[in-house]
Amino acid sequence: MKINSVFKSAQLLIEIKKLINAGEYKPGDKFHSEQELAKIFETTQVTINKVTSQLVAEGILFRKQGVGTFINHKAPVKLEINISPDCVITKKPFFVESGAE
Repeated sequence: MKINSVFKSAQLLIEIKKLINAGEYKPGDKFHSEQELAKIFETTQVTINKVTSQLVAEGILFRKQGVGTFINHKAPVKLEINISPDCVITKKPFFVESGAE
């Protein structure tokens, strides 16, 4: 069911953000491949691709073609998510710039 996959993506998005906030991944660290993440979180690569693409769109991760995906230098990461009425996770950034709320 489509709704479940959207909520699974949202849950994974929050879990990965929690790991980054907890210091499990430092700025500049190479992040897991989508295959590795699919095994870790016991889900499909399609779901992982949606989540990592969202994290890239938010600036939390960045990709270097042929090298991998890395943790961006910005922090902290807000944990809430925004889901549009048509159940698509939006690209609204979750970073708090210094001095901003």
